[in-house]
Amino acid sequence: MIILGVMGNKRTFFCIVMVAAYLMMMANSIVISKGSPLVLGFSIFVFGYLAFLNVKSEYCMKFFFMYLYLLFILTLIITTSSNQYFSFRLFAKYGMGILAFPAGFYLFDKVDDFKPMEKLSIIFMVLFLLNMILSNVLHLGGSRYGEDTVETGNLFDEALYCNVCIAIMMPLFFHLQKKQPLWITILLIVCVAFSCVLMKRTVIACFVVIYLLYYILKFYFINKYGKVEMDVVPVSWVRQVIIFLLLISAVFTFKGLFMKMFMVRENAMERGLDKEQRTQELFEIFDDIVVNPESPKTFLLGQETFNTVGTYAHGSFGKRMIHENLGIMLNGTGVVGFLFYLILDAYWLIVLFANISWERLKYSRQDRLLIYTYIALWAVYNISGMSGNIWVTIYPTFSFAVMGGIYRYFYSTKGLTYEDTVNSEL
Repeated sequence: MIILGVMGNKRTFFCIVMVAAYLMMMANSIVISKGSPLVLGFSIFVFGYLAFLNVKSEYCMKFFFMYLYLLFILTLIITTSSNQYFSFRLFAKYGMGILAFPAGFYLFDKVDDFKPMEKLSIIFMVLFLLNMILSNVLHLGGSRYGEDTVETGNLFDEALYCNVCIAIMMPLFFHLQKKQPLWITILLIVCVAFSCVLMKRTVIACFVVIYLLYYILKFYFINKYGKVEMDVVPVSWVRQVIIFLLLISAVFTFKGLFMKMFMVRENAMERGLDKEQRTQELFEIFDDIVVNPESPKTFLLGQETFNTVGTYAHGSFGKRMIHENLGIMLNGTGVVGFLFYLILDAYWLIVLFANISWERLKYSRQDRLLIYTYIALWAVYNISGMSGNIWVTIYPTFSFAVMGGIYRYFYSTKGLTYEDTVNSEL
């Protein structure tokens, strides 16, 4: 009965599934064998659960384009892959993110429905710090870039991009809760500091981009519409001083670790794009698929869909998987699938701007925060794609579910005035 009750609250059950997925990743290779049937079975369950949410929604046909895209990739895997087990695993991971967008549209009927996501974000941050303790104190799981540097833990990509998404959503959460708890701010600062210390370049780029985007959009809205009451989350000067001191303390606390990581990663940081292996991969793939394809079929539909280890560039990169999304899609789905991928990427922005009530933006700080959150999540997805995010599962599911919910808000309120929105439950 308890399980049925939890499942009855669709948003609570979604959060439980996300926490379980996070814990599964943490336990992988520590208490669970890496690549074990349990991990595979849980991934299949999450994929099936997201597919169920899509089927259950009365709006599922709005997203027919996405389902057609996934069916197209599935068909190519069946007909082209020489290692279908590997291809289907990657397809399932990629499909989770795609299916999370319609699932979010179904799950989050109104803005207040996002409140459980704040609790989920807090749990994610606590688990991230626990993951760092397990790897750096108890030396369980994970790896490191070099000797005497910070261990990354089992959740490297998943956790870092989740932390970026949480940083994006915090202004919205504070707005919904009508407060900014100091302990949550401290927790976020520590997680962001650790995320930067690990020196993953795309993650650092994401933090810079979302910070700049927040203030660019803020000043754009102020200049266009004038300052709205509570245009930013109100923070007393006492808290501002405390937060500033915490930031300074974090800088000095992590300075030694940061310098060690920087010395190890210095060559990677200074290396030009033309020297990056992932850039060289993309050039080789472009040449094989677009410039000198073996056949019209290769040009149109690619080769070895989602089977990326040693199957591209005539094996010149050895047993190395393709490391960025554009290369994976171009090599595996050809020009047709690559265009599909770009159109879907543009679609996520188009549906947002097509449903915004620009008149209501003059008065609604909530709408402005939602627009920022959506665009920032979209930008992070594209930046992270430069180092490959098709094989991660928790972060895109978390991110796209929120984007789908924000789209639902603007879709539902498109014809409403600001007064209508304030007086409704949306």
